[in-house]
Amino acid sequence: MPDTSIQGDNFPAHVIWDKSETVKIRVKYPDALEVKEVFNVVPASVRTPENGVLEFTNFVMNGYVGFVLRSKRLEAALVREQVAFEIESLTKASTERYQKEISLFRPALELINVPPRVRARPQPGGRFARLDEKIRIRNTGDGTAIIQVELQSEEGFEKRTLAELDDFRKHFIDDVGIKLTALSVEEPTRTNVILRFLKLQRTPFIFNEEGKAETKSIFDDLVKALQDDENFMEKFASSLATAFLKNMQVLTEINSFMEYLNSIGEGRVILLNSTDVIRAKKPSGLLRLKIRITDLAYNDYPLVELPPIVVRWEGTGDLPVHMLFDWRNKPNLVARKKDE
Repeated sequence: MPDTSIQGDNFPAHVIWDKSETVKIRVKYPDALEVKEVFNVVPASVRTPENGVLEFTNFVMNGYVGFVLRSKRLEAALVREQVAFEIESLTKASTERYQKEISLFRPALELINVPPRVRARPQPGGRFARLDEKIRIRNTGDGTAIIQVELQSEEGFEKRTLAELDDFRKHFIDDVGIKLTALSVEEPTRTNVILRFLKLQRTPFIFNEEGKAETKSIFDDLVKALQDDENFMEKFASSLATAFLKNMQVLTEINSFMEYLNSIGEGRVILLNSTDVIRAKKPSGLLRLKIRITDLAYNDYPLVELPPIVVRWEGTGDLPVHMLFDWRNKPNLVARKKDE
């Protein structure tokens, strides 16, 4: 059994023993977990003597039993639970007991500071603006948070996609589509998983239960296909890498976006609409933002509505959404000094 798992996701476990022995396997698991699947057992022989306990005595092939367990989305961001495995040898009239511990983690976003008033100053070149003080959000959990920032109201601001980055996305998806369509011809048994992946890339992520379930299903099938066939994995990765390298020049020319990409590892926050920009309709306005949150297991989190921020625009320039925030675990003092 693994030592860690993100909350809300599946993880495997198994028990093996000497094939020459007749055994009874007993598994005891906490309320935070549920058993989703059991492998290599005769279904009619499975017993549940009490809640959180399963017993197995009849196996399709003696010597192995496998499980898929799933953790629930828990209140605490980090929980350590134990699963007990008991192997009773009916042949030797002896019993072996094992305790396996697993850490169940998830992201936990904490609002450190939402400044009530900020100034948006043009950067060199005048095209983009930068805030004199950013919204500080810290991920105090161990998991990676996936967020999408939206406007609560478009009364004083509008949100759109930066033209160059939108072009990058379109050209990248087009090139990936060409490469992966050719790959589906080479690998006809993988056509369905490839086409579903391409459809996902061409469709904006939908932040609802159905959208998250569909995305998770596509990636689960893709990961399984990649793990099952190393040759397919190499070709798939090569297709993505070739398309990215062909179009990456536009990204390196936008320094602020590169700063954001460099911050992902430290802050463990992925901003889905990082290529969006906010444009003011007048020199001063009240910015109201809301943040939708999920994680790599596509768990549900409450919608976060930020307090309103008075923004005074000094000059012109779009404000990239990723430059609204500082989600590093420590303040970025170097960047703050440059702004000052």
